[in-house]
Amino acid sequence: MPDGQEEQGLRIRISGTRDPGKDRHDLMEWLSQEDWFLERRKAGWVRIDRSDGGSDGQHRSSGGEGGPSMGEFTHDLLLVVATAVVQEPVRDLYDLLKVSVANWLENRRVTSGDGEDPQAEVDPPDGMDPPDDAPGDGDGPDGTGPGTGGE
Repeated sequence: MPDGQEEQGLRIRISGTRDPGKDRHDLMEWLSQEDWFLERRKAGWVRIDRSDGGSDGQHRSSGGEGGPSMGEFTHDLLLVVATAVVQEPVRDLYDLLKVSVANWLENRRVTSGDGEDPQAEVDPPDGMDPPDDAPGDGDGPDGTGPGTGGE
């Protein structure tokens, strides 16, 4: 993507495994084989950054808001979208990314070891409401429960 290009990031968080760095690498490889990703990368519309800090893709967290404790490494991927040239809404790319990550996660869970509970979460783009299936969107008194309202 050209310098000065407006960009937006879609963050993928990986946790619950013994080697999240390897899982991050494996997910990068998985996405690199997806047709939708290959087409957009070739056009210069998207790229994958290993994280938002550190050349090795790891950055230390300061904790807070349910994140890792201070000094614990996080292993995120960031799908960077060139918003000024992309031919489709970022929401569509977000939906494609969620499906790809869910497929990778299903495959990863088949190979998970004892004590592992692989998790991968795709954060919605800045300014986008969480998806309808996000926790806390139900009809219960505390926001949980089946989200049956209006369906």
